[in-house]
Amino acid sequence: METAGNHKFRRDVRKMKREVQIVASGAGWQEFDVSKEIWILLKPFLKCGFGTRIFSMDGFNINLVESGKITKEQIIEKIGDIEFTTNENFPMDDIPEEQRYFTNSVCYMIAMAILEGYERVELYGVNQMGLFEYMEQRRGVEFWVGYALGRGIEVVINEPSKLLTNSADTPYGYEKSEGLKAERKAKGGIKKVIDLVGYVQGIR
Repeated sequence: METAGNHKFRRDVRKMKREVQIVASGAGWQEFDVSKEIWILLKPFLKCGFGTRIFSMDGFNINLVESGKITKEQIIEKIGDIEFTTNENFPMDDIPEEQRYFTNSVCYMIAMAILEGYERVELYGVNQMGLFEYMEQRRGVEFWVGYALGRGIEVVINEPSKLLTNSADTPYGYEKSEGLKAERKAKGGIKKVIDLVGYVQGIR
């Protein structure tokens, strides 16, 4: 498989309309296949230069510009004639108000894939492992993954990712064994939960 790390990007990949790769910036994001359609966030695009459509729902990524690492003009030059989707041109009117559950740019990317009739969506670097992502953004991404699955769209979540997982690694009510519970407790699993709650509530 051709990946971002071993081959140059081919500009004709947009002809493959029914399958799209959504690329964020978490671990493993570079593993996408450059022979397929690539929708990528602005930050990883600026690192690799690959993409058939770029998404940045905060425009030119205010944090990058304000950090002085790159100017808006430099970003525009790098994007060139690649389609660039932001909060100014996303087709929000096509999304029913009761379904506008967007917690990060990946949510918009999945929603766009649904709107445009893709049959398969692959996620790369959509890990949702950080504290903020876990508490605030992950549930929105999972909403849109579930919505896509409900529409009969195949969704591939490439590892590492916490999407559609829980701390027990098994469905609720189907714990593997009492031995597994004891093992997790011995490793400090209960303390980790308490610490997380304390951090979020600001009591530590």
